[in-house]
Amino acid sequence: MPRIGGVAILIGAALALAACTAGGGGRDAGGTGPGGEDHATTTRSTPRRTSSTTKPPPLGPSRAAYSVEFGKQLADIDQGDRCVAGRMVDAIGVERLHSAGVTPEELAGREVFGKLQVTAAERADLQAQAAEAVEMCGAGKKLALDYLTDDDPTWNLTAFAPCVAVPLNPLLASIIIRAWAGELTGSLVDEVSDALAVADAGCPSMQVEIVARAARNNGRTLTASEHACLLARYTAIAAEHRAAVPTDDPNIAPACLGG
Repeated sequence: MPRIGGVAILIGAALALAACTAGGGGRDAGGTGPGGEDHATTTRSTPRRTSSTTKPPPLGPSRAAYSVEFGKQLADIDQGDRCVAGRMVDAIGVERLHSAGVTPEELAGREVFGKLQVTAAERADLQAQAAEAVEMCGAGKKLALDYLTDDDPTWNLTAFAPCVAVPLNPLLASIIIRAWAGELTGSLVDEVSDALAVADAGCPSMQVEIVARAARNNGRTLTASEHACLLARYTAIAAEHRAAVPTDDPNIAPACLGG
């Protein structure tokens, strides 16, 4: 029995030695090292980047959304084509509207300058851009055409629409700016009506033509001196009434016509 035990011990030792030799000292790719530690070679993979599941916050209303709502407010100026509205949205800037938290409905309302914290210099710049927008979009000319159209050819004065549009454009721009500043006391319709009255007086040649047509209806033709007198007087009125509703002076025509 002792010999068998001894042989068994020797065989066991030989097998263990063979196993160590074949395995490179117990540090092969799949073996275990002393103490039972796993020394298998592992491949380190680069951590996979996963896309963020958090979506960026919405940028806010689009330019079109602002233009549509503001265009509704300017229906009596913009004639429904939203040309002026779109240009004024661009003048302020969509990003600035977003930053100030101005909604399309608020832009179409009044007193938006307070929320935007518009400075005096910025207001002056926006006034100039509004006047340019009204002119480039032809808003003043379109309004003048509607205003001067008459079913009676005698009093159809549409030929003077470009003349009336010249003083009308800055007046319409002023309405837009004063609305944003919360300075309008009446409705936009009333403001536009007043602006048309001022612009009407701001076209001296049309005023002279009105008197001339009235005279022709009575069988009379204006003389050159009468025409010059009327033009001078109506030009003075146009300079005087650039920002207020003019008061009709019934003495103008009689003074020039000698009656």
